[in-house]
Amino acid sequence: MESELRKRVRRAAESLMGNEALMSDLETEAAQSLLSWGLARAENAAYETESMEDDAAEEALYPRLRAIRMLMRLVTRLVNGGTLLEVAAKNEIFDRILEQAAVLYGPYFTPPDDETRQNLLANISVPPHKFIESLRALFEPGTDSDPQPDSLGNEG
Repeated sequence: MESELRKRVRRAAESLMGNEALMSDLETEAAQSLLSWGLARAENAAYETESMEDDAAEEALYPRLRAIRMLMRLVTRLVNGGTLLEVAAKNEIFDRILEQAAVLYGPYFTPPDDETRQNLLANISVPPHKFIESLRALFEPGTDSDPQPDSLGNEG
């Protein structure tokens, strides 16, 4: 029998995997990088509800899962726009990414300094998956692990 926590983890993962619009028009490697990041954050958010009753857990999860989906859409928009976007548009999208990251990472979030931000935005033209990995590393220094299939709520 599946525990309530494992069900939450599975539902959080499925909410991302079943939403192709989050990664529309991204090349396969970029889509996989973005999905891996989103799944890791969704899994983390779900596990943080371990001691909560179902209603409280769902209420706590909702803003974080929403932030993950919005962050993924914004990253997709930034990557798809690439060098065609005006500087002001890149900065606007990046500001919105930072807003979602603040919701997602909470007190552990530190926005990048101006130099780091400008260097990152100047390198959108690198292979998209590398840009996404750089962005993730900016928010999650020292992490390189992706969720494993059995940690997504599958019995294994």
